[in-house]
Amino acid sequence: SAPKHFIISPLRANNVPGPGKGISKFARVARVALLRGTQFVGNQLRLETFPAIMESRRWKFHEQNLVVRYGPELENLKLYVEFNFEHQLSGNDRLGLGLSDRKAACQVTEGTVAWCVIPVSV
Repeated sequence: SAPKHFIISPLRANNVPGPGKGISKFARVARVALLRGTQFVGNQLRLETFPAIMESRRWKFHEQNLVVRYGPELENLKLYVEFNFEHQLSGNDRLGLGLSDRKAACQVTEGTVAWCVIPVSV
């Protein structure tokens, strides 16, 4: 039987907390995956957002349509969305890990600040 699919078009997310004190340069990244019960199914997608000022709790996504395909045998699926901040390592992190400046420049720290689960009805 042919795979099923649905299309999502993320627009914005409101009231998402910030990354915390002391972090002024960061990128907002949302990760999306299918969830069946308590297990993830398939790959995750990474969604970029427009840059925002630190005080803003609204995330605005780049306009895009995402086609999500899944096997016809899968039922009761949910969409798991995770809201993350990425930022460069701090000086203390760099020292604690024993990284050179060159290696540390290639590393980021990512932290999840919120998540949600959305039922999929197709």
